[in-house]
Amino acid sequence: MEWMSFHDLFISLVHNRDISDAEKHFYLRASLQGEALSLVRQLPMDEQNYAVALGILQDRYQNHRMLVDAYLNQIINLPVVSSTTNIRREFYDPLQTAGADKVII
Repeated sequence: MEWMSFHDLFISLVHNRDISDAEKHFYLRASLQGEALSLVRQLPMDEQNYAVALGILQDRYQNHRMLVDAYLNQIINLPVVSSTTNIRREFYDPLQTAGADKVII
């Protein structure tokens, strides 16, 4: 789910700018770490591979089934609320951060 936030921000700040695809590819790779970076690290840093790299990441992380599963797991694993004063802490706050640890970008 962290991917969706990253993706939207990247599209706004980099992808939609009037710069070359080589520069976009550089900014994309510089913004990644962990598994996401390892998915595109082998691609040469050039204009043609920007679209390829972005496509690989979108195919991997915009998998709607995985997103639904992550959200459902967060809901299923919510703690039992013991009193009305704990509702926000035990129910609402975990939903706000659901899945933030699922994708390392």
